[in-house]
Amino acid sequence: MPSTASRSAATLREMDVRVPSRDGVHIACKVSNKRSPYAVVISHPYGPLGGHLGNNVVWALTQHLSRFGFTTLRFNFRGVLPSTGRTSWTGAGEKADMRAVCEYALTALQDPPQKLLIVGYSHGSVVGAALGGEMPEVHAYAAIAYPFSVAFALTLFNHRGFLDSAARGNKHKLFVMGSQDQFTRIGAFARRTRELPPPTEVVTMEGADHFFFGREASLCAIVQTWLEKVFGTDELKLVTASADPLPHASVSASLAAAQLQAPADRGMGRHGFEGRTESTDGIEHGDL
Repeated sequence: MPSTASRSAATLREMDVRVPSRDGVHIACKVSNKRSPYAVVISHPYGPLGGHLGNNVVWALTQHLSRFGFTTLRFNFRGVLPSTGRTSWTGAGEKADMRAVCEYALTALQDPPQKLLIVGYSHGSVVGAALGGEMPEVHAYAAIAYPFSVAFALTLFNHRGFLDSAARGNKHKLFVMGSQDQFTRIGAFARRTRELPPPTEVVTMEGADHFFFGREASLCAIVQTWLEKVFGTDELKLVTASADPLPHASVSASLAAAQLQAPADRGMGRHGFEGRTESTDGIEHGDL
């Protein structure tokens, strides 16, 4: 695990919410609402192997996109505390969880976004790409370190269905993988991404592995360049300028286990979503 010296010193103003998903599951989600026309939902690696919303890649993307004026939502899939429920093993439950978070962004936020994006990392990219293709409200999606070679095991042999969903429509798509990825070889990555319809951008980060430790800034730059192509540099500048610059809190709090516990003093908000606001920073953590 990298030194905490590599972590950004900045803190981010986020609200903790519990979003109801299917099967009575409630999803723990952190929202930084910039009252922006753009919102992005960011998903984490495989929960049973330790993936959670404090992952180094998830946190780096959250900080970066928030700084550029995006409303950001990062969350824990079912089975990852303090979210309730259990991992579905098929990916279907996790897709329902992400859909619920997307619907929360579109219906429950003050000043809901006009355009919604998904950025998924590792197992979260399998779920995010499929939902991105299925859900009409999603404008574009990015898949970071999509684990093509092991996705069959993460979806109980239903990976073909997830890929078919990811290929729906003509949405902008970004696929990024490190040349030293431990779970998918370059050849498999190139072959699978060629199956996707345009517009699809494919980027290989030379020397990076699946976890991107120490390469988070370069990864964020790739995502930023892609967004400029999708939306235009001028439009993104307007988003940055018009977004509500919610102040960073003066006190930095580490994303320790206590912070991930469901707070006892939450009040019930609109649409059955529970929420409170706090300042957080991220931790580095790498998983599938």
